[in-house]
Amino acid sequence: MKKGLSALVFALIVMATLVSNVAAAPARLNKAATLKSVRYERSGIVLLFDVSGLSKNDLKNISFTAHSGQWNMVCNFVDDTTHVRCLVSKKLSMFAGERFHGTLAGIYFAGQIPNARVFPITVVTKAPVFSETLVMSDIFIEANTLVAAETSTGCPAGQTLVYDFHWSGTAHSDGYITSSTTYYDADTFHAAYGSYYDYVSTAYNSENVLYYTYHRQNTYTFTSSGSINPAQWDWYVQHMSGLGYTVEQTGEHCDYSP
Repeated sequence: MKKGLSALVFALIVMATLVSNVAAAPARLNKAATLKSVRYERSGIVLLFDVSGLSKNDLKNISFTAHSGQWNMVCNFVDDTTHVRCLVSKKLSMFAGERFHGTLAGIYFAGQIPNARVFPITVVTKAPVFSETLVMSDIFIEANTLVAAETSTGCPAGQTLVYDFHWSGTAHSDGYITSSTTYYDADTFHAAYGSYYDYVSTAYNSENVLYYTYHRQNTYTFTSSGSINPAQWDWYVQHMSGLGYTVEQTGEHCDYSP
């Protein structure tokens, strides 16, 4: 009798475990996130996801890796939709064309860093406030009326002239080669690893063993393009020159005002 009761209890425990696992499985399987677009915006680089089965707490489980480093990423739901908008630093655009990867709610995603863009700003000039009624070319302007007029550009109504340009420059980063408890001079290291290092850093591990870490300094050449309002052109060229970048005008066109 006792053996039969023990067998019954064991069977009930097994069944409860199986039911628990089956109930938990759909909760995991129902979570999904798909990267739909990556754009350079005024606020930074924006990643837009289509998601299902995610909550606000899931948006805390995120990561973003680019150019061999971790970058801060902030994610939020777009209103009450099934879209999630994530924002990372626009500084990443200096590595435009490189691949990135990360996780959203533990779900893997990957893509390519976009080029930087310049957003044109329409220049509007205002005429003085008139204190009395004036007649100008047979057009009456009433007292205390502000006269606003866009700078003439020869563009159709609702559009403004912008300059097209491309810019180029270089960026530098430190690349890891290897770590060893042995110190190598440059020639010995080249014979052992097939490359030269640029500098060596040292550190002790938890067991107080000294390690030598060998690094290579990498230089990247990159280019990007964009458009800008002519009123901003001189400032932009000077600003980019101060950062070490070369800007060259490639043309001009009419664009819709923002």
